[in-house]
Formats: sequence, C-alpha cells, structure tokens
Amino acid sequence: GVGPKMIAGKTNSSNVLRRALVQFDVSSIPANAIITSAKIKLQMVKTSSTAKMVSVHTTLADWGEGTSNDLTDGNGAPSTTNDATWIHRFHTATSWINAGGDYTAMASATLSVNAPGSYTWTSTGLAADVQNWVNGTATNNGWILIGDESTNKTTKHFATREATVVADRPDLEVTYTVPAPAD
Repeated sequence: GVGPKMIAGKTNSSNVLRRALVQFDVSSIPANAIITSAKIKLQMVKTSSTAKMVSVHTTLADWGEGTSNDLTDGNGAPSTTNDATWIHRFHTATSWINAGGDYTAMASATLSVNAPGSYTWTSTGLAADVQNWVNGTATNNGWILIGDESTNKTTKHFATREATVVADRPDLEVTYTVPAPAD
C-alpha cells in the first residue's frame, strides 16, 4: 500500500468531488523575515486521468484532523471527531460556511499534474501567503487543493504525512532573508 492519500478532483462514477487540505508549521521562520520563495512539494501516488490542473488556495478557517484514514482508492473512511470533511471543519462540532471548504477564490498557485510522481507548486502567491502568516497579517490555516471538478475520473491522489516513505510526504520549502538589525 501507499498509505493514506489526499485527493483532489472528481471521482470515477459517483460524481463525488474530493478536495485536500494541507498545512505546514511556519513558526520557526522569524517574524521579520522577508519571504523570497515558497514551494509546496507533493508526491502523486495514483491518478484517474491524464494531465489536469490542480490549484492551491489559502484556507480561510482553521480545520481539524481526526483519526480516520482512507486506505482505499479514494472512497473515504468514516469521519472521526475533529476530522475536516466536505461539510465540517471539525467533525461534527463546527461546519464550513460553504460546503467543500472556505478558501480564497484566487489560487495562490496552479500546476498541471499528470502521471504519478513528484510535483512542486511555486509562485509569488505562495510566497505572499507564507509572508502574511509569518508577519501576522493572516492566520495560517493552510491551503486547500482543488483539481478538475468539471468531469468524472479526474482525481489525483497525493501522499500525506503518514506516508511510509518519508520522501513522499508533503513538504514546504521556504527561502527568506532576515534584515540586519538597525544601529
């Protein structure tokens, strides 16, 4: 097995949309840092389609992670307490305002993904997201991944932090400078 997966896109025949959430701890970056680049690296472990665009959007509300694990082919698993679901930010206590998640309309980054392998999203938008989180002008609620939701069989499955192979786990690489102290 490849371990638990994050899925973005539309499933094979059930007409069900899938979106993935990802969040990284940026607290080790100094508050006065100037972010020069940010890269999200994900390992696609399975796909239902040819090349499709997958967009990364900032998530506008915090969300939870319960104990459920989808070890199947994207059919899901029963939700447990605090899981983020299509309806809930924290199962079953707190709902999203909008089913499917609350996120910025404009993507921070978009990338065409095709066959299984490693993919890296990078853009000035991702760098700006991290900058806002580091300097406190926005709350770090992570990102939501949205794939092609227009037709069936467009899902893209990405490894999660629970992946057996450490190199397959999601990764955020941030480059920054820290201004010299003023005299």
